[in-house]
Amino acid sequence: MQESRESAQCPSCGRFIGAYTTCPYCGAHLKQRLSVKLLKVFALSFSVLGVILLLLIARHKEIPVIPIGHISTTMNYGFIRISGIVTEMPRVDLDKKSVSIEIQDLTGTLNVRAYGAVVDDLAASQKIPRVGDTLDVAGTIRIRAQKPSLLINLPELVKITSPKPLLLDIVQLNPEFLYKVVTVQGELTEFRDYDALLKFTLSDSSNRTEIEVVLYKDAHSEALPELARGDMIRLTGLLSEYRDKLQLYPRSMSDIEFIEKVETGERTRISPPPQSILIKDLNPNLIGKLVVVYGEITFRRDFSGGAEFTLKADDHYTKVVIWSSILNQVPGNLNLRIGQRIQVTGKVDEYRDKIQIVPRKPEDIIFSD
Repeated sequence: MQESRESAQCPSCGRFIGAYTTCPYCGAHLKQRLSVKLLKVFALSFSVLGVILLLLIARHKEIPVIPIGHISTTMNYGFIRISGIVTEMPRVDLDKKSVSIEIQDLTGTLNVRAYGAVVDDLAASQKIPRVGDTLDVAGTIRIRAQKPSLLINLPELVKITSPKPLLLDIVQLNPEFLYKVVTVQGELTEFRDYDALLKFTLSDSSNRTEIEVVLYKDAHSEALPELARGDMIRLTGLLSEYRDKLQLYPRSMSDIEFIEKVETGERTRISPPPQSILIKDLNPNLIGKLVVVYGEITFRRDFSGGAEFTLKADDHYTKVVIWSSILNQVPGNLNLRIGQRIQVTGKVDEYRDKIQIVPRKPEDIIFSD
């Protein structure tokens, strides 16, 4: 103890100087003790090693995913990671260098944005997602008027996972598959062209079940397809919902496929050209085929989904079912009454072991004198 105290005193003036190597009183230079040197080297080495370890941990530690519904105002300007399904076509403006993406998880929805050089990097690295993709991204959270949004700072923290489409029939589509990517096949039975979007309807082979397809023009850089009623289409898209009605959003123009005839390479229809046939010749072998029949209306019964008619020709009868979506567009539909002669083009179907004809569009009903 006495030796330690003496080593802390100036050998020149005898005053206590502690760990100083130069006496603050007389200016004498002291030979530094080995224990002090070792302590300094150890402290410096430990500090450097600690910083290196912290950097390694920070680089390799995965940022935890925060559920969108758990984002709070206390996180404003914080750096967080979220993951969700892209529910709308991303809005991309490469000229103005802006990207806006809507994503959703089980707890809520969030807008993800990027600006400036980050947009160029995202486009160059093909990290702009498509509708239906799962987007995993870390960025700065911004909360304005209680509404959060995420700003992408680093493109390398963007991860996109494209799902494998579910192959379904149109009749199988239901809310259970909401926000899933599905592939369906059907006939284009209705088509509407608006300024900002295209809407068309795909119907299954029985024409009883249909799904509306919505295609926003400004959300796709590819050329829009040439669509026409009667086209048979195989389509992959995200199943969504608007005002309690199921809709399909194509992921890209390449996901709208026209089924082609092998021998001609031309766009095909869901069935061959209609075959003109007499009512008496209708039989189960024609189910699913397109036919043209002619007869006189002898019975009409309206129901919630449309109307049922009985056509007679040469003392033979068949039933014609016209769904309301078509019936309401038939010019002069009020004249479809008993005694009126009509020509009907439609698919042969069977309901409760009875043959019936189901028109596909308003033009399939032609009045005869």
